[in-house]
Amino acid sequence: MASGVKTNDDCVKAYERLKTEHTAKCCVFKLNKNYTEVELETEVSCGKHDDMFDAYDEFMTKMPKDQCRYGVFEYGGRKDTEGKMISKAIFVSWAPDSAAMKQKMVHASSLNALKIKLNLGDIIQAADPSDLSEDTICERLKIKLDKEHLQQQRLCHCKGGGEQVQQQQQHSDDFNPNA
Repeated sequence: MASGVKTNDDCVKAYERLKTEHTAKCCVFKLNKNYTEVELETEVSCGKHDDMFDAYDEFMTKMPKDQCRYGVFEYGGRKDTEGKMISKAIFVSWAPDSAAMKQKMVHASSLNALKIKLNLGDIIQAADPSDLSEDTICERLKIKLDKEHLQQQRLCHCKGGGEQVQQQQQHSDDFNPNA
């Protein structure tokens, strides 16, 4: 079912900055208050050579508990079990159970139009933070993450007495460095 909701050109431009220009870590889109247009809510900029390790965490902080969002983030700064660096734009349709029913309905029915407008491939549909844990993302995308490298990266990116490491581990409850 199509909703007739349009996609603002700012969404397309922001997505292009992330996908092709690599000058954004993540972008978040939302329905406007009248449910007539998908608009850009947030874009987290970066330099072309910035480490994308924290893009996942930046993105997760932008997902509200009780409102639907669409978003994309650069999943990078990690290695797979073969030693290859991972770099993949991941698109998410976020519709938490606590969101208003009308918003969830319009959000769901507008997804295909947004997918076409942005020329998207795979979309991760999520209703709960556990749907976006790193383990779940890697499982869905068939990425075999090097957990030892991930732990080292977390320690390298840790600032402020371990606070960032704790925050990242909240997003990956299954994380076990000895696995």
